[in-house]
Amino acid sequence: MIPINFRIFWKNQRIRRFFIPLAWIIAFGFITIIIPKLIPKKELKNLTANWFAKIFGNPVTTITSATSLSLLLTPKIHIDLVQFKTQEKSFIQAKDVYIPISLSELLFGNTFESFTAKKATINPDIFLRTLNRIKTDNTELLSFKIDQLVLNAANKSYNIGLSLDVKPLTMGIGQVRISNGKDILILKVSHAGKTLLLNLKASKWQLSKSIVLTDIFANGRLIGGQLELDRITATSQNGYIRGALRISSNPWNISGSLTLNKFPVDNWLKWIEIPILTGTANGTLYISGTADDWTNIAPKASIFGQLTIHSGTFSCMDLITPVQNLNVKHTVGGQTNFNHLRMGVERNSNGEWIFNVAEMNGKDWNGKGAIRISDSILLDGIVDMNFDRGNLNSTDKVHLLISGTVATGQVNVSKRSLVPTSD
Repeated sequence: MIPINFRIFWKNQRIRRFFIPLAWIIAFGFITIIIPKLIPKKELKNLTANWFAKIFGNPVTTITSATSLSLLLTPKIHIDLVQFKTQEKSFIQAKDVYIPISLSELLFGNTFESFTAKKATINPDIFLRTLNRIKTDNTELLSFKIDQLVLNAANKSYNIGLSLDVKPLTMGIGQVRISNGKDILILKVSHAGKTLLLNLKASKWQLSKSIVLTDIFANGRLIGGQLELDRITATSQNGYIRGALRISSNPWNISGSLTLNKFPVDNWLKWIEIPILTGTANGTLYISGTADDWTNIAPKASIFGQLTIHSGTFSCMDLITPVQNLNVKHTVGGQTNFNHLRMGVERNSNGEWIFNVAEMNGKDWNGKGAIRISDSILLDGIVDMNFDRGNLNSTDKVHLLISGTVATGQVNVSKRSLVPTSD
């Protein structure tokens, strides 16, 4: 056997050009492929769970699915599913979680600083209480991103089409960036004792295809599981809204008031699926409601208040023709244009809307009455109309019965006689 002279062997330039890159490839493969395989998945799960427990304090964190370590390009841990739990039940489930890590975090168990999740499902019933508990424990929060936020209730999931980007407290102020894919809402958070102080701003936020809010602003606080928003302001077309809201959980309660000024009602009524009025409104609405589950708080909320609408239309019924033409006893559909409408608005916990019309007038007529919407579609009501015939020096009074649906209202002249009266 001929011995190899390694010194001569290594001096060979062709051999060096071949073996040096090969050595780097082998070292890189060992670090990025072999080392991650040597760390038991159970240990990796425990390490990651301990990291989350340090951050979230009281809630128990469980890693319920596969965990893997990758050292390629940017070192990171990938977890299929993470659950954050209280003793009651899970309040966050995060899927496809990626945690960028450093060598010190891996070797010495130092807490990581950020993570991203493709999808996170949150139970709001527990989240409000737990979020406040985290802060009162003086636990440091971390940066995280959630690409798809889903809300959960009663084993049902609701994809609300939002993403979150949360930055930790810097100089006492943290920031939450909320996006619907087009618009961005910025929530700044600061800590005062046991209270989270909130400041919310957005230049624009699209609620639906036809509703866009602009110049959105609100101050608020979160304490003891209760969210309080004060000085809410927003603009819609040429009108604006301002108000205040209080929301608490276990059970869910909502209360507050909203003041409207030159506020366009058309698209908003279409959004809540009772498109019977158009025009611009002034007035104040008061909101209150209680429910065991957050999904029922809006359907069961009660609303009452007073509105004045200018230059508007009842867009599904014709109240004028039966008054102008005494031979017409019945109309289907159509519309009623008015100059001024003053009414009380009520929405009860059964979801019924009641419009108590105290005053409504047009060029040569006026009226008053009440209209109710039940089952989100059915109309019924009574309206007394007065028509001034001017040169006849008399006023016709007509008693109208309303029925049909919010899409096509029906108007019938009642059996009461038309009574001409002298002025």
